[in-house]
Amino acid sequence: MRTLLLACFFYTIFITIQAQPYYVVRVNETVHVNNAELHPKDKVVLGGTVRFSSSDAYAYVVSPENGYYYIAVKKGAKPKKGELNRALRDALIPPSEYSNAATRATKPYESVQFKDQYDLKTYFQGPLFFIDPARFNVAATTFPLDSNHYFALKHYTGKDSFVNILPQDGQTFILSADAMERDGETPVITSSTLFYVDKKSGKEKALGNFKLTFLSPEATTTMLEELKTIYISRKQEPLDSFVKNHALPYLALFYGKTQEAAIIKLLAGYLSE
Repeated sequence: MRTLLLACFFYTIFITIQAQPYYVVRVNETVHVNNAELHPKDKVVLGGTVRFSSSDAYAYVVSPENGYYYIAVKKGAKPKKGELNRALRDALIPPSEYSNAATRATKPYESVQFKDQYDLKTYFQGPLFFIDPARFNVAATTFPLDSNHYFALKHYTGKDSFVNILPQDGQTFILSADAMERDGETPVITSSTLFYVDKKSGKEKALGNFKLTFLSPEATTTMLEELKTIYISRKQEPLDSFVKNHALPYLALFYGKTQEAAIIKLLAGYLSE
């Protein structure tokens, strides 16, 4: 009898673990589970069938117990006949095994002060995004800032390029959406380069090439909803810990690098609403 009770206990534990929900954070194209289309904030319990609109469709999900996964067709191999309609269990793929075109370096980078060119080159590369004007403090010994010494952005449009000088406040230069405008309009920019300019000597130092984005209010709300879904799944983890360990890696994956302090402040206000 004791053996039977013990077996029933472990069976109950096993069923409970298997029934833990996956929170849907993000959906690309269309994914159906048991004929129901998935949307952000939905919950999925492991089991049933999944259908994809194409081999590029996926749902990015998180489980409090099991971590992060894609519900997707595994990349790297040509989809076989009928592979776009398969068992959900087989479509649950860890990020390390799913080569998504949107995947980017997930190591966040946060610097209180940029001390030299290497600090700046480390930060200003790949995709970067900001919501509000971003402020960057630099060491006066390496990058003195005054009327003859300043930072500038050179933007490339695919057809030509243009340069905007960045405003500064003491030893801080400021990056805002205005820095991407030309003649009052924002053209389609393929990439940007940060320069430090010494006007007296006429020398310029290139400090990294990157893709810069300032999120619209609508895109910001979408991003915050995605982070809120992950935050809820983490069972109220302290916010600063959550941002460092979960929000920044997620943002780096789908949006780009950004400033940790800005995300903490923005998310704290959004969660309290």
